[in-house]
Amino acid sequence: MLASTSEVYGHPLVHPQSEEYWGNVNQVGVRGVYDEAKRYAEALKSSESSPVNLGNPVEHTVLEIVETIIEISGSEMVFEPLPEDDPKHRCPQIARARGVLGWEPRIEAREGLQRTLSLLARS
Repeated sequence: MLASTSEVYGHPLVHPQSEEYWGNVNQVGVRGVYDEAKRYAEALKSSESSPVNLGNPVEHTVLEIVETIIEISGSEMVFEPLPEDDPKHRCPQIARARGVLGWEPRIEAREGLQRTLSLLARS
């Protein structure tokens, strides 16, 4: 199994992104090597010849995730400029994961963040 990222899709023109979507990657942009390396690695790994998206099919913006973490942890937020060619939408279509692996998320993002922060606080 290879854990890749939604970066393989670049800035998507299709939303949500299914495994059949070829993406919209700027191969010569500042993130091109990273994006294309992820795509290449996905093409190498097993007898399952197509990618299988894993993730939460409920889309959350990075800001929503950060606000949830701040609310849970009491930390602060700092805004920085968006990196060049950074995808603005990330939402997997997980039908293949359900069909091929019998997998789907069992907890909502907020609960997962709470569990993660709780584990981090213990260590």
